[in-house]
Amino acid sequence: MCMPTSFESPVWLMIGATQTRPGYLTLDGGTLTLEVEEKTLFDVQLHQVEDVTFPWYYFGGVAKMSVEGEHYRLSFVQPNGAMSPYDRSAGFDSIQSIGSGRAAGKAWKEALT
Repeated sequence: MCMPTSFESPVWLMIGATQTRPGYLTLDGGTLTLEVEEKTLFDVQLHQVEDVTFPWYYFGGVAKMSVEGEHYRLSFVQPNGAMSPYDRSAGFDSIQSIGSGRAAGKAWKEALT
């Protein structure tokens, strides 16, 4: 599978055991951007992303990574009770089903590892 040079999907930043914040993860050329609740958390070159893992116990729906010393846990599947990402009119559902979230996780795994 060949990853496109531009790719975006909704994500939920997982905080602790129960909190999440909706946002978007975007790959544009060689730049990876995480925007959560309309605030940019990082906008870095892909080679600056470290320790990327997709733990088996999340069934491919969650990525863990480090960027500039900060650790991030991102879900591609909307957690129960979590808010939907704000509408970017990007052509995908704001609610990620388990199947589409796992498919997004698989695509991101190929792009990031």
